[in-house]
Amino acid sequence: MKKLLTVLLCLGLVGCATGKYVTVEPSNKSYDFNGNKQKVFDAALLAAQELNLDVKVIEKDSGLIRFERETLTPAQLDLDCEYPAVDSNGKPFRTFQQWNNLSMGVPNAGPVRGKFSITVLVTEHGDTSNVNMRTNISAFNHIEDAPCNSKGVIEDEFISKLQSHLK
Repeated sequence: MKKLLTVLLCLGLVGCATGKYVTVEPSNKSYDFNGNKQKVFDAALLAAQELNLDVKVIEKDSGLIRFERETLTPAQLDLDCEYPAVDSNGKPFRTFQQWNNLSMGVPNAGPVRGKFSITVLVTEHGDTSNVNMRTNISAFNHIEDAPCNSKGVIEDEFISKLQSHLK
């Protein structure tokens, strides 16, 4: 029984090892908006509220806000994040949903979940304001934690909501 458990655990963990891990870097994007810093800052908070993001840091004077969401499902990860390992052709080795299915068969691994943080810095430049966004995403279970590259979906949703509040 112990030998079978060891084999299953190795299969679950080494499954990604047959793929090549990609370099993961936070997404960093910058956007310019008409309006003063205060107006853009307030619009960013409204956008986050509509997207049900938790505000973890808010520094109005410096223009810094950090939002988080810690409840991404494997399906949401597949939409928002590139799988962190690729095959020999450079294609994703599997999906997060597939990793979740494998994970559920490994004792103590638990389900695959995801989390992300978006750090926003609003700075004013005359009649316009700049929004710099840095996004970090990771997928994890009880055994592994895998950062992954954003597909830009989260950022696009946030910017779209922010723009609608600035009209």
